[in-house]
Amino acid sequence: MKTTGILWKRIFSFMVLIFMALTIVQPLAPVSAQAQAQAPDGPQPITIQPVKVGVSLPRDPSTLPTEVAAPQQTDPPAASVPGAMPAPLAIWDGLTNQDNLSPVGTGQLVIPPDANGDIGPSHYIQVVNNLFRVYSPTTGGTLELYRRISDLFAGFGGLCETNDEGSPIVLYDHLSDRWIISQMARDISAPDFEYHQCVAVSMTPDPVSDAWYLYDYQITTTSADLYINPKLAVWTNGYYMSVDQWKYNAATSSWSAAGQGVAVFERPRMLVGQNARIIYFDLKNSNPELSKMIPVDLDGFPPLAGTPGYFVQVDDDGRGAPADQIRIWQMDVNWDNEFAAWGEAKNLPVSSFDSKFTCNTTTFTYDCIPQVGATASQYLDVLSERLMYRAQYRYQDGAEHMILNHTVDTGTDHAGVRWYHLKTDALAEWSVADQGTYAPDAHHRWLGSAAMDASGNIAVGYSIASATLKPSIRYAGRLAADPAGQLSQGEVTVVAGTGIQTDASSRWGNYSSMVVDPIDQCTFWYTNEYYLSGGGAMDWRTKIAKFNFGAGTCTTPAITTISGTVYDALTNQPIVGALVSTNTGYTAVTGLDGIYTLKNMPSNQVTVTASATEHVPSVKTATPPAISVDFYLSRSEDDFDGALVIADIPYLDMADTTIASSADDDPTIANCGLGKGSATLWYKFTPSDNQSVYLDTLGSSYDTFIAVWTGLRGSFTPIVCNNDSGSVKQSSLSFPALAGTTYYVEVGQATTIAPIGGDLVFHATTFSDVKGNNWAWRFVEGLYNAQVTGGCGANPLKYCPDAIVTREQMAVFILRAKYGSTYSPPPVGLSTGFADVPITSGFAAWIKELAAQGITGGCGGENYCPKNPVTREQMAVFLLRAKYGTTFVPSDPIGVFADVPTTSGFARWIEKLAEDGITGGCGGENYCPKTGVTRAQMAVFLDKTFDIPLLP
Repeated sequence: MKTTGILWKRIFSFMVLIFMALTIVQPLAPVSAQAQAQAPDGPQPITIQPVKVGVSLPRDPSTLPTEVAAPQQTDPPAASVPGAMPAPLAIWDGLTNQDNLSPVGTGQLVIPPDANGDIGPSHYIQVVNNLFRVYSPTTGGTLELYRRISDLFAGFGGLCETNDEGSPIVLYDHLSDRWIISQMARDISAPDFEYHQCVAVSMTPDPVSDAWYLYDYQITTTSADLYINPKLAVWTNGYYMSVDQWKYNAATSSWSAAGQGVAVFERPRMLVGQNARIIYFDLKNSNPELSKMIPVDLDGFPPLAGTPGYFVQVDDDGRGAPADQIRIWQMDVNWDNEFAAWGEAKNLPVSSFDSKFTCNTTTFTYDCIPQVGATASQYLDVLSERLMYRAQYRYQDGAEHMILNHTVDTGTDHAGVRWYHLKTDALAEWSVADQGTYAPDAHHRWLGSAAMDASGNIAVGYSIASATLKPSIRYAGRLAADPAGQLSQGEVTVVAGTGIQTDASSRWGNYSSMVVDPIDQCTFWYTNEYYLSGGGAMDWRTKIAKFNFGAGTCTTPAITTISGTVYDALTNQPIVGALVSTNTGYTAVTGLDGIYTLKNMPSNQVTVTASATEHVPSVKTATPPAISVDFYLSRSEDDFDGALVIADIPYLDMADTTIASSADDDPTIANCGLGKGSATLWYKFTPSDNQSVYLDTLGSSYDTFIAVWTGLRGSFTPIVCNNDSGSVKQSSLSFPALAGTTYYVEVGQATTIAPIGGDLVFHATTFSDVKGNNWAWRFVEGLYNAQVTGGCGANPLKYCPDAIVTREQMAVFILRAKYGSTYSPPPVGLSTGFADVPITSGFAAWIKELAAQGITGGCGGENYCPKNPVTREQMAVFLLRAKYGTTFVPSDPIGVFADVPTTSGFARWIEKLAEDGITGGCGGENYCPKTGVTRAQMAVFLDKTFDIPLLP
C-alpha cells in the first residue's frame, strides 16, 4: 500500500508485520498469539488467529417470529427547554432487565445496562448486556422478540456458546449491508484467566431469517490477564476495537489497570466466513499514557482510499495529563501487503474542562448524580473519565469530521455534556471546528452519545437527573449554521422517568447510543435507560427514539448503485459467494445467481475488484453513470502459480476447459512423445506420508494428457506422464509419492486441434484398481475413509472391486461398518459355535460375535460355511438384521422383483432392502438373488445401510 506523504507525517512509529500463511480449514487450532518483530520505539503487534470459525445453526422457518406491533407512547413530549428541536417521530419500548428473567433470558438480573443499537435499511437492532432484539424501523414492530447473544453461537462450542459476559456492540456495516454483533466471553477463575471476543457477522442483510458467520478470538498478552469495555467500529478495511487491559496480582488477589489495547479484525474475510486475523497492539509499554480509547465509527460515504482507522481519547490535566486535550491515533493496515502501522495523528488542545468530580475520592467511581428521595449511597456514577461511545466519523464536503462527547464537571460536581466537532483542513490536519458544554440548568446531564447528519446538524442524547428530577432520557441539538458552541435547537424529553435506581452499586449504564439512518442520512435513532415507579432496585428499562431536525434541515446525498454478475470464465456459469469490493471499502457478496449490488455509494469513479475461491481476482474501473459491471474470473489453476491444492485423496474436480490457456513457459511433455498441449490446468499435492498416487481423467470429453513434475517454475523435473489410457483418449497413471515432496500435476489437451478443451473430469483415487470411471468408486472411497476396509493388497494399494465377498469377510465388514473402525469383537474363547470355524481362524471372533448378535444362524448343520460366497439374498438378511436388530421381521412381500417370488424365504428381506433405498436390483426388474456379492457392490450396500459418507 502506498501511503501519502501527509499520512506519513501523521505516523509517529510504524511496524511491518510478516503474517503467517492463512488456511481456510475449519475448525482451527486453538489460538497462539504470535508476537512479531517490532521497531525499537514502537508497540509490539500480535497476530491472532480465531480459536474457531463457523456458521450459526439454521433457523427453522416455523419458529421465526411474526412481527409484533410496537406499543406507541401516547403523549408526545414537548420541548423541555424552549427551542425548535422537534419531538420524536416515534418512541418504542426497548429491552428491560425483566427480559433477563424470561425463559429465553440469562436467568439473572444485571446492572448496569449497556444500551446500544444500530439502524439498517430494514431493521433496527438493540443489544443490552446479554440480549438482543430486532425491530422494524418503519412500524417499530418486533421482528425478533429477543434472544441471548450466545444463542447465535448455539452448537458452536466454547465460551462463546456458554457465556454471556456482556459489553455488547451491534453495528450495521453500511458498506457491505451486513450486521455485526459482538460481546465478551470470559473465564475469570485464577490463575487461568481467559478472555474471548465473540463476533457474529450476518451472512446476508437479513439478521432474522438467515445465518451468521461466527468467530471466537482469544486475546492473550504478557501485559494483561483480562480485558474490559470492548468498543467496536466499522471502517473501510476492518472492524476496529479498543479494550482496557487489566493485570491480576496473585500475591494481593487484586487487579490493576494495565494500559490500552487496540485491534483490527480482518473485515474482508469475515464478510465471506473465511479465517480472519486480528492485528492487536498491546500499548502498555510503548504508550503507557494511553487509556480508555475508543475507535472511530464510519457513517455515510467512506473517506479517501488509504485513510487509516482512527482511535481517540480525552485527557484531563486534573488527572495528571499535560493539558486538557483530545488525542487522535491511527492504525494503518493493509492485509494484502502484510503491513500495519500505529502512530499519533494529532494532539488537539481543547477548551478547559474538569472531569474529576470531588463527591467521592475513595473509589475509582464518582457517585455524584443525585436522585429524587435517594440517599447519598444511591447517587449515580458520572462515568466521566472517558469519551463516551460512539466516536462518529463522516467524510463530506472534501473534509473529515469527527463527533465526540464526554461528561464534565461544570461546577461543584454538576455534570454536563462536553461535545466536540473535529474537522480536517486542506492539508488533512485535524483541528477543533466547534465545541461546547451543555448544562443549561441545575439538572445533571451525562452518559451522552452524539452524531452528525449529512447536512452537518449535530444531535446529542443523554441521561438527565437531579434532586428534583428522576432519571430521564433527553436529546438536544444544533443546526450546522447555529452559533458556535451551542446546542441552540433546544432539548426534548424522550421519556420522563418515574422511578429511581436504588441498587447499592450506583452504576448507571456504560454507554448509550446515537446513530444515523444509513439510507436517508438525516434521521437519528437514540436508545438509553430509565426507571418506572414501583420497580425493583435494578428494574431498569430502555427506550428507542427516532427523530430528525425537521423539514428542510437535512438533504439526503445523491447515491450510485453498481451491480453486475460474476461468472466463471471457464464454465460461463455464475459464481456463488464471490466477494466484490471497491477501493473505498464498499463490499458485496454474490448470491445464488452470481449477482452482486454495491449500494448507496457516492457518484465517484471507483476501482472494483471481484475475487472468489480458486479463481484469479479481476479489477475494473467503474465510472458513474456506467454502473453495470460484470466479471469473468479465470480459474486460478489455469496457471502454475495458481495450482489448485489437492488437500486429501480421494479428490475430484470437474471443469469446463474450453477457454483454459497454456502459458508460454508451461513445460513440454516430450517424454510422452508430445509437445506442449493446450487447455491446461494445474494441481499440486504434498503427501505427509510415502504413498502411491493414482490419477486419471477418465470420463472427460476430450483428448487429455497428465504430467507430474517437481521443482520450480522454469526448472521442472518430470516424474511421470500419460497421454492415452489403453484404448481411450483420456489418461491415467500412478507414481510413488514421497512424504514432504510437492508434486505439480499438469492436465491439458494432448493436441492443439480445435475444438480446444471440453468437460474435464479429474480424479485422484486411493486404489490403483478403482479408477475414477468405476461405477462404485465414491462408495469404495467412503468405505476406505471410514476405515472399514484397508483394501485387498498393497504395493500398489488395491481393492479388488470385482472379487466375490466370502461369508467370513462379511462378518468383519458388517461389524466394522456398524460399530466403527476401532471396534474389536470379544475374545473367541474355547469355541466359535460352528463346526467349520476353528478358534485359530483369523475370522473366528468376528463370526462368533455375528452369531451372538443374531445377525446369522450359520448355513446349516452347525456350520457357517466361511469360505462360501455371500449371495445377494443372504446379504439382504445380514444388513437388515444388523440395522434393525435381531427381532426385526419385514412386512410380507408383494412381488417387487421378477426373479424373487413371494414364496422365497428371502423375499420380504430383499423387498425391504429396496424400500430403504439400499438396492435397486441388478437390472431388468431383477435382483439376482443367487449371485455372489462383489466387493464393489458390498461397498454400496454398507455405505447406504449404515449412512457412511461418500467421497469425495
